[in-house]
Amino acid sequence: MELRKGFRENPDFDQIFNFLEMDKPKPTDKIVADILAKRGCRSDFAAFLDDVAMCVNSGVIRLDVANYSFGYYARLLFPIRADYQYAADSNEKFEWAKRKSEIFWKDLEDDCYWGLLELFAANSRKEDQKLRDKHTRYKSLTELLKFRIWPSRAPTLAPMEELLPSGQKNEPAPHRA
Repeated sequence: MELRKGFRENPDFDQIFNFLEMDKPKPTDKIVADILAKRGCRSDFAAFLDDVAMCVNSGVIRLDVANYSFGYYARLLFPIRADYQYAADSNEKFEWAKRKSEIFWKDLEDDCYWGLLELFAANSRKEDQKLRDKHTRYKSLTELLKFRIWPSRAPTLAPMEELLPSGQKNEPAPHRA
């Protein structure tokens, strides 16, 4: 928790968070110019996520925990088309994500080796998909079970007499003592 708190409460990272959350940054936007001017801050942001990736790789932090707290930002730094496949305007969203990534990485690509961070982003995607699959299965199971557990939510059924062969009546079973 302290690691996440240090990440989210770092005032130097506020502009980067805002920038990464923007829909369509234009080169003329002030935030883009500010981000480009803060090369050291961008490098620190990437280095922080790289340190998280190193902790995952060495087993200090489990991937599912790191993904929950930091995976989203790692994926934003290394977008792939599949991240946007379910969006209504998926191609456009992907192109904007690519542009944001290019702006972020401008003059940082050769700074050091970011391969471990890129691997963390890829593994984070897989972990995120597992969570989505598990949630989908859970929702499906809940939908299936709600008819058995919560009869008030069950669809209205035909009266029992309509289901019995003609001439039979729906009588309660005799009480046994």
